[in-house]
Amino acid sequence: MTRAPDSRSTSQIPRTPRQARDSHLESERWRRVLIWGLRAFPLPLQRATMPLWSAFFYAQVPRARRAIQSNLSRLLGLRPPQLQVAAFRTFTNYCQSIADAYLPYVGLDPGLGVELSGAEHLRRILRPGLGAILTTGHLGSWQLGPLYLNEHGFPPVTVVMTEEPDRGAQQLVAGLRDRETRVVYPGRSPLLALELRAALLRGELVAFQMDRPSTDAGLSVPFAGGTATFAAGPAVLARTCGAPLVPVFFPVRGRRIRIQVEPPLRARRTDNREADILALTAELARVYERVVRRYPEQWFNFYDFFSGSPP
Repeated sequence: MTRAPDSRSTSQIPRTPRQARDSHLESERWRRVLIWGLRAFPLPLQRATMPLWSAFFYAQVPRARRAIQSNLSRLLGLRPPQLQVAAFRTFTNYCQSIADAYLPYVGLDPGLGVELSGAEHLRRILRPGLGAILTTGHLGSWQLGPLYLNEHGFPPVTVVMTEEPDRGAQQLVAGLRDRETRVVYPGRSPLLALELRAALLRGELVAFQMDRPSTDAGLSVPFAGGTATFAAGPAVLARTCGAPLVPVFFPVRGRRIRIQVEPPLRARRTDNREADILALTAELARVYERVVRRYPEQWFNFYDFFSGSPP
C-alpha cells in the first residue's frame, strides 16, 4: 500500500521536468567541471569516490531531494529512514549514470559490460521499408542506449530529445553528444514528423523518452495508483505510420548494462484517433511502471511525477 505525501512536502518540490532542471548544477560551468574530472581522474577512483561526490551535490538540491523521496514514497510506500536511504542511492546512481554517459564524449570507455535481453522482439519485426519506434525512460544508463544498440547490429537510431534548459549547456552537450548520436529537437523543425517518418521508411529506429513530453503534448494516464503525464509523440507516430512501438530500457547491474527489450505494442486505428493514442500511451505507462518497480533506485525523475498534468 502506497502512502500519499503530505501537502507541505508536495508544495516544495518541482512540478515539471523544467522546474526540476532550474538549478545551477545544470549550467555549462558544472558540465565543464564534470568533463575535467572525467579526464583528470582514473575510472577506478571516479567510481570509488562517487558516493562522496553525490553527497556533495545532493546537499545542494533540497527540492530534488524532496521530489525523489515523494516519488519513492508513492511508488513503494517507503517510510523514513528507508526512504532517505533509497533516495540517496537513487541520486548516487544518477550521478554515476551521468559520468558514464559523458565518458564516450571525451574518448573514454565507460567499461560497462553489456547483456542483451529480448532482442528477438526487435529483430523479428524489423524489415526493409519499415523500422520501429523505441520508447525508453530516465532509468539506468539511458543515455548510452543508442550507442550500445548500434554496436549490437541494430539499425541507426534517431533520438527525439528536449533541449537543455541552459543554453550554454545545450551547446556544450550537443557539440559532444551529437557527434556520436543522431539527435533531433522538437520545435526546431516544422517538418519533424516527416523526418521521423522518412527514418522509419528507411528501416531505421526512432527513439523517444516516454516519461518526458518534449512539447506541451502530454497525456495524463494511470500510473502506480495515481496519475502521471507521458509523452503522446510515440503513440501518435505509431498510429500515423503503422510502425510497431517497442519499449526498451537500460538498467545497470554492477558494471553491466542490460539492454532490456520488451514485446512490441501496436496502435489501434479506430474512428476515434484520440482514444487510440490515449490507449496506447496508457499501455506504455503500464510497461514503464513494471520496470520502474523492479529498478526503483535507478528511476531518475526529480519532480512530482504524480502531478498528472502536462508540463
